[in-house]
Amino acid sequence: MTFIYGKDGGEIHYDIELKNSDKRYDKKNEKEVYDFVGFIIQKDKILTVFPKYFFNDKKELKKEDVTLLFNVISKYASEHRKDNEAYKYIGYKKNFESDYPFEDFYSIYDYYKKYGVYKDEEKVIKPNSNGKISWKDTIRRSNVLISNNNMMFLPIYTKKNSFKKDFIGECMTYVINYTIRNFSYFINLNPIHVSGYKLDFIANKDYTIKQLRQCKNSVFKDHQKKLVNSLIDFFEKFDEKSSGGNIHFKINYFKYVWEKMVEKYLNDYFVEVDKKNKKLVFSENKINKNLFSKETFCIGKSTYEDVDNNKLRYLEPDHYGKEKKIIYVFDSKYYQYQEKDLTTNYKQIAYTFLLGNKQNSGEEEIYSALIFPGEERYALHIELNDDFAQMKPGCNFIIEQYLDVRKVMENYLDILN
Repeated sequence: MTFIYGKDGGEIHYDIELKNSDKRYDKKNEKEVYDFVGFIIQKDKILTVFPKYFFNDKKELKKEDVTLLFNVISKYASEHRKDNEAYKYIGYKKNFESDYPFEDFYSIYDYYKKYGVYKDEEKVIKPNSNGKISWKDTIRRSNVLISNNNMMFLPIYTKKNSFKKDFIGECMTYVINYTIRNFSYFINLNPIHVSGYKLDFIANKDYTIKQLRQCKNSVFKDHQKKLVNSLIDFFEKFDEKSSGGNIHFKINYFKYVWEKMVEKYLNDYFVEVDKKNKKLVFSENKINKNLFSKETFCIGKSTYEDVDNNKLRYLEPDHYGKEKKIIYVFDSKYYQYQEKDLTTNYKQIAYTFLLGNKQNSGEEEIYSALIFPGEERYALHIELNDDFAQMKPGCNFIIEQYLDVRKVMENYLDILN
């Protein structure tokens, strides 16, 4: 395999064919750049496009970094698949694309981790059939014959596993091993050791789906039903060309992932605002305050949006938190940072003023920050002149906080040391 690395907003390598939605033209630098985060597999080549600021030099990258990115996208897409019914396999259809049913694979593997390979207590008991003799059933159900002073039981009853048990167990083993083998570059999981399979389930996909649907009718436990449904979904979504053609596993709007990861990082590590130095303070150890969430506030009415219902207009800060008499209004910004191009964020100023004015008691302090990916540091985005200053402490400046992308991603997966 040839491994190609890039980063969102970075210059494109034309070793792999890209869709128009995967790139954009950077007018300033007069070049085409990547406009997605994720993976494209094309025959013997794998392109991995990392988020902005994930690395400075491609030589720094390791296989663990690829696995980290894969797991972040998998987790985000799986958690948000039900936010919009128009999805393809997992995630939003408009900003997530996958040509391989990874979510169904993970559902099947989760079953394996918890219960092992599918087991069922059901046994098939038949007279005069191949299988292990069931003496209990033979003695109980057969006729006793005496011949030459020997006691004989006829017929002989045998027992063996049901077709359902063998089929589902072997099918889930096949899916797990097939996926791990073909995507070992991304997935660091252990396969199930088997000597072979009675059936090539992918080559006989239609037959496999038909048998699984029949098995489903005789499965009654919820976790077993979920397993069979995941197996059916896997084969229904599996496209044979994906095993030899292009496979896409990517997000075109990583800003949504950045927002979700930042929220978790804030809830796990944010301590307070240092008012003197105008910066955010984070704990070295996880504190799990669960202070921040995305909130919506009504600020007025508009006859132009919906005349009949007089629909309300809203503010929706990415990260809103309130404790004691302090309010935090933070916003995630997944920008390609260039200092001279980073103009004042007037939306954040408006959010800060309006939410500050909302507090009728006048006792709350409100602090505002923009959170960017980049080298870990802080800066002052803007501090208002006295002529424009508000009465409330904190309303008059906005902090820029930069968080290490790798650290935020690791925390999202709960593997940050």
